[in-house]
Amino acid sequence: MHRFSCPADPDHPLPRIEDFRFNDALDVIDYACLEGMFHWRTWSEVWHLDDSGSLTCYAKLSSFSGIRDYATDPWPFHEMRRTGLEQGGCGTRWLINEPRFTRMRRTPPNEGDVRAFQRLRRILADIGVDLVDCMLWSDEFRCWSLHELTSGTTRWAPPAAA
Repeated sequence: MHRFSCPADPDHPLPRIEDFRFNDALDVIDYACLEGMFHWRTWSEVWHLDDSGSLTCYAKLSSFSGIRDYATDPWPFHEMRRTGLEQGGCGTRWLINEPRFTRMRRTPPNEGDVRAFQRLRRILADIGVDLVDCMLWSDEFRCWSLHELTSGTTRWAPPAAA
């Protein structure tokens, strides 16, 4: 579990996400500390990253679903992949940012979340997607990396050589 904070200056300019490279869960936490809105989002997002860690595109998901739901019914991810390929492709390294708010009575991550992450990772690998992480964000400024919980490191593996 990691802690993050909001920017000290509430009038600070929002950082341009295009200027960041995400190759580690800590990179996302650093961005969240500058961006300041992660603790307010109620919906999950899937960021599609290129091999350098640049955001190529993203998708918003339901506020009512999470990693466990997607591991059981990965249809939205199959649809994202199909659409991305039809439109000329997008990054093949995907990151899920999921809210885990205490005010919504959602619990901190546990073994069920870890199993769901591992299952969804295998499902997406079959369609050419590397699910690098699923990061769970709390309204109490806490963050968990399911990749870190399963591997012991926040660093994501470099993309496989083509």
